[in-house]
Amino acid sequence: MTFDMYIKGATPKQEEALYQAACTAFDAAVDERNALPAANPQRQEAQRKVDAAYARLQEAHTSHFGLNNYGMSRYADVMDRLNMLATAYEPPSWPELPHGLTWEEVDAAGEAPETPDGTLPVKAAALDYLHALDAHLSWHPEDLPGIAAHKFTSNDGWRVTPKEIETALTAYRTHTGEEVKAVLDDAEGGPIDIDRWMQWIAYLERAKEREGFEVH
Repeated sequence: MTFDMYIKGATPKQEEALYQAACTAFDAAVDERNALPAANPQRQEAQRKVDAAYARLQEAHTSHFGLNNYGMSRYADVMDRLNMLATAYEPPSWPELPHGLTWEEVDAAGEAPETPDGTLPVKAAALDYLHALDAHLSWHPEDLPGIAAHKFTSNDGWRVTPKEIETALTAYRTHTGEEVKAVLDDAEGGPIDIDRWMQWIAYLERAKEREGFEVH
C-alpha cells in the first residue's frame, strides 16, 4: 500500500506551468531511450536521463507528497512524538450505504455533469450519501489540536483540513531544531532523512494555505 497525498484546490499557475514543462521533458527523455535498441551502449546513459527527468518531475509536482506504507507509519510516529497528531478520540463509524442504493449510483452521483438547467440526473439519496461521506472523510475532533491520527492509517481519501494542519504546525514549532533531529534520528527502523522531512513540513505549509490535502 502507498500513501499519495494531494493538495486540494486549484494549482497555482506557476506550479502548473513548471509541472507541465517537467512532464514534457520526462516524456521526451523516455522517447529518446525507447528509440534506442536494448543492446545499444548509449541506452544506459539515456536511462540516466530518464531517471533525472523523473526526479525533476517529482520536484515540480509540489501538490503531491508520497510515502509507502512503512514510510507513512514512520512519519506518523514522528508526528505523534512531536505532538502534531490528535489521538485521544474515537473516530466516527463509516456511513452505511442506505438500503436500496448501490455503489454504482453513488459513483454516478460523484461524476455526473450538471444538466442545462443546473440539476444533476442522479438519485437524491446518492447525493445525500456523498455529503455524508464528505463529512466523514473531513471529520476531526474539534476540541483536540493536530491532525486526526486515523487519517494516516489508510488511503481511503481522508481529507486533512487547513485547521488540522495549522494546529499541527503550531505544535511542531514549539520544538527546537535539535529536538526535532533527535526524534528523527530515533525513528523506528532507523533515522529519517532530515531533508525529506523538511520537504514534508513545507508541503504541510502549502496545503494549509490552500484547502488542505487528501490521502489516497
